[in-house]
Amino acid sequence: MNVKEIKAKIKNSTTLRFSVSDGLYIKPNKDKKSGAWELRYTMNKKRHFMTLKGSNFPDRTLSDARIEAALINQKIKNGVDPLAERVRQGQETIITMNDLFNDWFVVVNKIWPQF
Repeated sequence: MNVKEIKAKIKNSTTLRFSVSDGLYIKPNKDKKSGAWELRYTMNKKRHFMTLKGSNFPDRTLSDARIEAALINQKIKNGVDPLAERVRQGQETIITMNDLFNDWFVVVNKIWPQF
């Protein structure tokens, strides 16, 4: 499938998503001019769809999307669930109330050491 065919398919799409190549899909946006790249994969006998991060079609080319899909498929073959990994990365940046208190307490002890 080439760029011209993808644009025509997005414009005339009546389905939620359509297949572009091996496990690579496009989910058309409401404006019917662009679409999000998605990768379909199976992990533990369950089918998953994962939106590729970054630019959508046409900003991200088909070849770039295929390269990223190949990298993700390599992780899947090694037993790593890319969606679970993405969630884990998002949780690493969460600051808890304990973190805030510990930071505040260090500053207060420098200002008023008697506490």
